[in-house]
Amino acid sequence: MIPAEENFTCTDKNFHATVTFPIMSEKLILHHYGISPFSEKIRLIFGLKNLEWNSVIVPEVMPKPNFTPLTGGNRRTPALQIGADIYCDTRLIVQILEERYPHPSVYGKYSPGMSNAIMTWAEDQFFWPGARYITGINADHVDKSLHPDRAAMRGNKPPDLERVKKAAPRNLPEMLIQFEWVQDMLSRTKAYMLGDEVSLADLAVYHGIWFLGVMKINALGLIEPYPAILPWMKRVEQLGHGIVSELSAEDAIAIAKSTEPAPLRESIIDSVAPPLGSQVTVQPLDYGSDPVQGELVYLGRNHVTLRRETGSELGSMAVHFPRMQYMLKAVR
Repeated sequence: MIPAEENFTCTDKNFHATVTFPIMSEKLILHHYGISPFSEKIRLIFGLKNLEWNSVIVPEVMPKPNFTPLTGGNRRTPALQIGADIYCDTRLIVQILEERYPHPSVYGKYSPGMSNAIMTWAEDQFFWPGARYITGINADHVDKSLHPDRAAMRGNKPPDLERVKKAAPRNLPEMLIQFEWVQDMLSRTKAYMLGDEVSLADLAVYHGIWFLGVMKINALGLIEPYPAILPWMKRVEQLGHGIVSELSAEDAIAIAKSTEPAPLRESIIDSVAPPLGSQVTVQPLDYGSDPVQGELVYLGRNHVTLRRETGSELGSMAVHFPRMQYMLKAVR
């Protein structure tokens, strides 16, 4: 981890915050775990916007008995809960937080299109070589169930541990090439990826590099030849994680059960998607492919909403997904 002044506290050793507010059904609830890199992006947005939020720690591997019932089976971390509404995938979570709390903007003074384009590159191309590298060199130091769990999430057979280790050096050149790109971008700006203000572009690139420092064997030394990267990371880290209160998974479930989903917006007309009111499944196109089924109740340009009636377990739930990189399919 990058050294920083500890000005807030929490039991999860991988992030810090201050407990100052009561739990309410409309509060932001993030289901996450400490070393989850995509969760770190959202935690930093909480810091950027100085938001109050509730933290529910979920297991790093399956099963996740208090998490997947809320999402309808989607296992990917994190998810944002607001009452009986569950927002899956950080692309959508960013959008929801920006809509609800527009100031300061996660895009700074820059084009949202530029930040989103950089985020797509950072999380689809840049992140994965580093993730394979750091998990490979730490193969003997992580929970033994981690590698089989991640293989199952991608629909693969349980991996051979030696093959996981050998993947690390193979991914190193691709990671270092892209470090050069990050260095070049930062060397041309005043402080951040796009200029003198922090933006989503910074957070999306940051969490992939941050992930290199969260395991027993710390690989952040790899950025030393790139002199603009470490000072930039320290600037991003200073955003903090906002104001957080711990919440049990059982309390989060009780909040969902005791509330109703928020009113829906007006849907767009889309001749390609299944009709509103039909039973559909939604599943990611890349990994973590378990489909979530429910009634299609909202269809937007950027996201869709499924209504799930769970009976006495949770009552009525609304589960939201982005449209980008997800498949929406009618149940036949």
